[in-house]
Formats: sequence, C-alpha cells, structure tokens
Amino acid sequence: MKPNLTKPEVTRRSLIEANTPSQPAPSGFDLIADLIGTIEAGPTDISRRKKHYLKSKHYGTSRPL
Repeated sequence: MKPNLTKPEVTRRSLIEANTPSQPAPSGFDLIADLIGTIEAGPTDISRRKKHYLKSKHYGTSRPL
C-alpha cells in the first residue's frame, strides 16, 4: 500500500532521485588514462628550452592573411 504523498513531496523526491548519480563521476585521470604514454616523439628538454621552441614555431607573431 502506497502512502498518500502531497504533490510537492512527490516533486521533491523525483528531483532528488534525478540528481543523484547512480555511479560516481570519473576522475580526470580516468578520463585520460588511455592517452598517457601515447606520444612517443618530441623534444626531451622542452621545459628548459620553451622560449626557443615557441620562437621556432613563430608563436605570438601575426599570421599572414
């Protein structure tokens, strides 16, 4: 036998149920885990020579129209 619920109570329970995730949201690591280690090429000293690499790629300069 169902209890007699008011319309606001039914609405409240429905909203709570709809906003409760059935599974926890994946972490940022879980979202990119399959990409880790997939890039094999690239400079190994990019953190020390970032200005050199940015300049060689013309980063920050105007592009031709």
